[in-house]
Amino acid sequence: MAYIQPASQFCCGCSMMHGVKFILLVHFAVNIALIMEAVGLIFFPEGNWMGSKSMGFEVLVSGYCLAGLAIIAGAFYGVVIRSEVYIRVYLFYMMLTILIDAYYLVKVFILSGPCEGLPAAFKEVGQSFVCGVARATDGAIVTGALGLQMYLFYVVWSFAEDMATCGLSDFSDLLVDEDVFVKRRKLQDAYSSMVGSYEYVPYEYGSIYDTAVDGGMGGSTRIFNGRRHEMEYPPPRGLMKVR
Repeated sequence: MAYIQPASQFCCGCSMMHGVKFILLVHFAVNIALIMEAVGLIFFPEGNWMGSKSMGFEVLVSGYCLAGLAIIAGAFYGVVIRSEVYIRVYLFYMMLTILIDAYYLVKVFILSGPCEGLPAAFKEVGQSFVCGVARATDGAIVTGALGLQMYLFYVVWSFAEDMATCGLSDFSDLLVDEDVFVKRRKLQDAYSSMVGSYEYVPYEYGSIYDTAVDGGMGGSTRIFNGRRHEMEYPPPRGLMKVR
């Protein structure tokens, strides 16, 4: 079964977390702009607005964008706390947005016919040539816009897959104090109590050695009284008699 490999970085070098945050912020800003455009069309209809002149359609778009603001804010919160559920909810909203954009892009740039709205000056130069250039340009715009949106969707999906697989660890367990790290290692060491390197634990196997090492084993002396240490074996004659 074929499986798409999740992305490991965003835009050839940025981390996935920063990439998803950037996507969410851009999407949030686009929704705010669409809402402001709908408000302007409703309250200031005499202005020059880029959207549709239909008030009902603009109200529908603003309602969709308002609902999206909550979903985007929840997804951003999910990125911060590393919760996969919020990202999955945003993925459905993002996919629905891409489908709506794809419908209107194809309708406006492909199905409406770019040759119908050409100025008269272009028709005099060569209508067939200008019409072909317009169709190619519209096709490139649709392909680029949909490709960009699908890439952004792929990045968010990859981020959600990473969280589902490994929780997207930030390696915070490595950012510990040295004493905490030593204590953790001692807890994992089966022989820590037998050599007296850890605190006394009652009734633990080998715990009697802890108190013994603290007070000294007793009766021990230094080899050659600490004056000489012969590395050769057998030692030369006369070296064993040390005062």
